[in-house]
Amino acid sequence: MFERWRRVLFGGIAAGVALGAGCSDEPTRPPLVPDCNDPACIAARANGIPPRVGTGVPGGGDGAAGGAGGGSGMPGAGIVLAGNVRQATQLDLVPGGNDTTAISGTVLVRAENVVDNEDPVSGETDLGGPYRLEDVRSAPTVWVAVGDFENAAADSQYMDTLQGIDPTRSPDDLVVVPRSLLVDLAAAAFTDGAVELDPNAAHVVVRFVDPTGASIPDVALINPTGTPASIAYDAGVGVYSDIFDATDARGVAVIVNYPTLAYPGAALQLVASLNTNQYRVDIQVAADAVTVVTAVITEP
Repeated sequence: MFERWRRVLFGGIAAGVALGAGCSDEPTRPPLVPDCNDPACIAARANGIPPRVGTGVPGGGDGAAGGAGGGSGMPGAGIVLAGNVRQATQLDLVPGGNDTTAISGTVLVRAENVVDNEDPVSGETDLGGPYRLEDVRSAPTVWVAVGDFENAAADSQYMDTLQGIDPTRSPDDLVVVPRSLLVDLAAAAFTDGAVELDPNAAHVVVRFVDPTGASIPDVALINPTGTPASIAYDAGVGVYSDIFDATDARGVAVIVNYPTLAYPGAALQLVASLNTNQYRVDIQVAADAVTVVTAVITEP
């Protein structure tokens, strides 16, 4: 299922991301949910229900369950997210590793507003990364975005970075990805030559792990396919290539240029194959943004 970059690993498929600084504890991650209707397939979803587009709220309910993450506890009340934002120094973060550093300047943090039909709640971090965001809609997985947002791609130091977090665990530490990391990957990972990042498309970095947090090799993405998106797999620390058809020792797959909508974006179902079994999970993606995620696979 989903956790967060900070906690376990990529705070993205909402499985976790362990920020290297101060968040090395690994909470128990929920497993991918078996799909009993198809013996050859196991589905990984937030509580088995895809999130509403752009929100991470399973099934489109209002998700207002105050109290978690500092909320007031009153029915329909929003929750509070608070923690620290750090920047990634490489794309495939390792739990408890030293793969993040302090951000340069400030960034914006955004999440769905508890009030229907209102713009997302948004706040600027303090220098160094501390942030606090109020009136956030509660859900088992809350999708949070961090980045520059207002700056044109050519002027932005950071990619807008989406990650799913569990609001019942605190602090709500987040990660933001420097644009240069993805630009460098797109320039070197593909045999047909450098791929230019499309401002109208999303990007995804997903690490597949077992319930202990160990990376899983030999996982292949079935959806999305390589058209129109480009897909590469890990080939060592910080190295990726499209000559491989499955993950290697670090368990990482990267999707570049998946066409989608501007933030808050849309839902994308990742489908992966391992040992003849298929696994599915719904994530949030947005144009000119990268979703970072750790997918926890529990084999049948």
